[in-house]
Amino acid sequence: MKNKLLFKATVTGKRQVTIPKEVYDLLNIEIGNQVVFKEDDGKIVFEVDREYETCFACNGNREIDGNECFICMGNGGISKDLISDPYKFIGMISIYASKYMVKIDYKHEDVLLIKLKSLNYSESSLISIERKIQEIIKQINLR
Repeated sequence: MKNKLLFKATVTGKRQVTIPKEVYDLLNIEIGNQVVFKEDDGKIVFEVDREYETCFACNGNREIDGNECFICMGNGGISKDLISDPYKFIGMISIYASKYMVKIDYKHEDVLLIKLKSLNYSESSLISIERKIQEIIKQINLR
């Protein structure tokens, strides 16, 4: 069977390409997904990297309150490997948050509780992220 050219896209001066809507829909791409370009027998294959999931803090938008997301460092996605391991997950949050001047207070009761503080992000955004972190920690501990 002969391959057909389905869609075209133009490369910008910044080496960026807009993914045609039909391809976006066909591959079920979501905001924040990572994509992979692989060489396969002299051809480049483009696919969604299913090892990443959309950042829970910025919902793939790369920003929180007009500032770069401190959870995904502005990438829009997080490695599933990090989210599935409680030690890696907490370590990732700690390292990334410190780079963005977000203070984390840890309190251990029956479960680990996290309180975020920052002048760069709104209190309501931080509370929402704290809740999402607690949900993820709870899910990890249930496995």
